[in-house]
Amino acid sequence: MNENQFEQKYWEKGGMQRLISFFNDGETNANIARYFGVTRYCVGLWNKHFFGGVNSREIRKSKIINRLYLEATLIGEREFKKKYPKLNRSYKNIILSKLKDKNVCQQTSTQ
Repeated sequence: MNENQFEQKYWEKGGMQRLISFFNDGETNANIARYFGVTRYCVGLWNKHFFGGVNSREIRKSKIINRLYLEATLIGEREFKKKYPKLNRSYKNIILSKLKDKNVCQQTSTQ
């Protein structure tokens, strides 16, 4: 299936533009499949065929970490830990590490 065929078949659901937005937003293959009425395997094939197989999980992880990091900078480390006690450990470690790096940089620049 090429892009034109995809567009013709799924134009009522937004076509290629909608598919691209789903992948850019880091949506899961299961949710994309449900939306278009196909299997997750089919969505994986579309990803590989149309976009070279970019790993949407890594994109999604990066977006989640960035969003949570921004929130953590606003509410502080203590409140962040209280608000997200069950957050994935690797996400939490990355976010807290970035916070500590930021705090060290701010302290050295004010001295």
